[in-house]
Amino acid sequence: MSLSVLASLTVLALASFLLTGVIRRLLLHFQVLDVATGRSSHSGIQVRGGGLSFLLIFLVVIASGLLDPWLTANVRLALMGGGALVAGAGFWDDARQLAVLPRLVVQLVAAGWVVFMVGGVAIPEWILAPSLTGEVLAVVILVWMINAFNFMDGIDGIAATEAILVAVFAAVILYQCGDPAYLAWMCLGAAVLGFLPWNLPRARIFMGDTGSCFLGLTIGTLALASLHGGSPVSLWTWGILMGAFLVDATVTLVRRIIRGETWHQAHRSHAYQHLSRKWGSHGRVTSLYALVNLLVLGPAAYWTIVVPRDAAAIAMVVLLTLVLAALRIGAGLPDGPMRKV
Repeated sequence: MSLSVLASLTVLALASFLLTGVIRRLLLHFQVLDVATGRSSHSGIQVRGGGLSFLLIFLVVIASGLLDPWLTANVRLALMGGGALVAGAGFWDDARQLAVLPRLVVQLVAAGWVVFMVGGVAIPEWILAPSLTGEVLAVVILVWMINAFNFMDGIDGIAATEAILVAVFAAVILYQCGDPAYLAWMCLGAAVLGFLPWNLPRARIFMGDTGSCFLGLTIGTLALASLHGGSPVSLWTWGILMGAFLVDATVTLVRRIIRGETWHQAHRSHAYQHLSRKWGSHGRVTSLYALVNLLVLGPAAYWTIVVPRDAAAIAMVVLLTLVLAALRIGAGLPDGPMRKV
């Protein structure tokens, strides 16, 4: 990576850091606040909606044309249109609360727009008719990515750290595959990196639905775009790389549905929330998820492009291990009072 690219990424991170401070003051002035409840992992009142900083930085980079040589026009339009939609709905929810149904409708429209611009997921003809099924599957995956990031953004630093690590490993993998879109991932990672110091324990601002929903869709969009580039990167690669969040969110959701609980109702039964109660620390839990990414998921995802014929087997082993770990921790099961930190 050239010095000019590193300098540009440093400028993005610094701009995001400074903009977060400005946005925090504005959100505090307009009372866009998160008030702790019995289902919260924090205490007191905190500013939310801070994801505005990194999403504005990233969308400005996309819209400015700086990444034009490395991203197709369709991918840029998908990122800007879809990102603006989910971020707008997320900010409305942060500021005034938005009901589940209109929020889901916006997410479906945003995901549909992305799939229309980028394309769906390739499915072998012997499984199902690929013409429509691949597009439907892609929409479902994108909507789940949006909600998984939203569900997992419950303690200080965890969602921002996850996004940065996914972006860095994605950039490394795509760079090795000769895909110039790795620069978009680096820009996303740099923008979120500038926000991270404000969000580390004890957080001075939360990214809110504004940021978490945007990250879920943006990461999903960039991943989907890479599947149409002819590289050895596969759906298995992305499943592994995003496994920490996807498995925790999925196991928790399925288990709650089986238990007869209302799936969209606020709760505190994710694996990371159980660990937060047990350890009484946001930092330790966020560090654990970061280590899982650094030591297991990132290297395993990279290995799928080294030996693509074994990608499915690698993914099955890694994801099954994560599922067992989530079940062992208690994902989806109720627990006692949260220890506020």
